[in-house]
Amino acid sequence: AIAGVAMALAADVTRPERRSVIMAVIGMGIGASFLVSMLASVPLATWLGLRGLFWLTAVFAVVGMLLVATVPRVPPQSTQGGAGRPGPMGPVWLLAISVFLLHAVMTLLFVTFPPMLVERFGLELAAHWKLYVPTMLLSVLLVFPALRRIGATLSEHRYLPFAFGALAIAMVAMPFAGAWWLLGGVVTLYFLGFNLLESAMPAVLSRMTGSRGRGRKMGLYSSFQFIGAFVGGVAGGALLAQLGSPVALVSAGLLCGFWGLLLGRLIPGRFPTGDTS
Repeated sequence: AIAGVAMALAADVTRPERRSVIMAVIGMGIGASFLVSMLASVPLATWLGLRGLFWLTAVFAVVGMLLVATVPRVPPQSTQGGAGRPGPMGPVWLLAISVFLLHAVMTLLFVTFPPMLVERFGLELAAHWKLYVPTMLLSVLLVFPALRRIGATLSEHRYLPFAFGALAIAMVAMPFAGAWWLLGGVVTLYFLGFNLLESAMPAVLSRMTGSRGRGRKMGLYSSFQFIGAFVGGVAGGALLAQLGSPVALVSAGLLCGFWGLLLGRLIPGRFPTGDTS
């Protein structure tokens, strides 16, 4: 609920050509929150205990309320001339399924990949940030300039299949990366695809939904986003227990590759290049 309203508000107060960058900030924040929570959960649980974690969550909620109070009021938007008419639901469902898969794969990755790092590379769980943080930062540095150019032409949807292709290559290659430099490159490629999708998809969705009904469709999108994270965690745990990390990662990569190919066939003609809001 919070993510959907936040993205709808961000779309209302930004120009269409700037939305991909703004959505990148929001999307990377969501992705980074998953990463930080997985890295910090064990130390925080040890330090604060279970009760302390709930109190910390409550503090974060209050801070969020205070931040929301500082958000400027958005003036009502005119719906004359068809600018506020909601768009078709077909592309919305495509994006919802895409973000479901994106976050399912992300959660599956962080369930199945750490045991492989421990077993194959001898990297203790507390030191995994040494791989994740540099590769994540490098991917951000590479993605932002690309997003500025892509957003200026309002053509983010054309790059979605390629981003899923990057996820597919990275996930399939992870079990076979035998050297640290190769593993770092593969993880960077994964974060490149993830960050591009996490920013481009809500930008496309906000542009094609129109100002009327944008919050509802963003809410649908966000619901699929977090349901995907839940399903990915469950599936990742089951695959890890039954088949091991390599099979889980390769399976997720093949699924991303299939979805990228399918998007490549479905996207042309379905996603407008112009702005509807």
